[in-house]
Amino acid sequence: MALQTAAQKRKFVKDLIKNVQDDVMKRIEHMPADWDGVELRQYIGKKFENEKDAFALRGNTARGRAFNNEISDNRHL
Repeated sequence: MALQTAAQKRKFVKDLIKNVQDDVMKRIEHMPADWDGVELRQYIGKKFENEKDAFALRGNTARGRAFNNEISDNRHL
């Protein structure tokens, strides 16, 4: 999936966040009553990790190395 334009990137980010939000909201009734912001942040973070892991860029691939280099070199990211 090539996301060439800023508009395509914005839509992708918006859709990804919405999907995670919808999934978390469906599961709220099943969460322990004593969970507060600490556990919820951890849970939401894991949901995003699961999304990331499905399409992980491995550091030992050319694309993974290019991504890691861009993240470390580009101070605006």
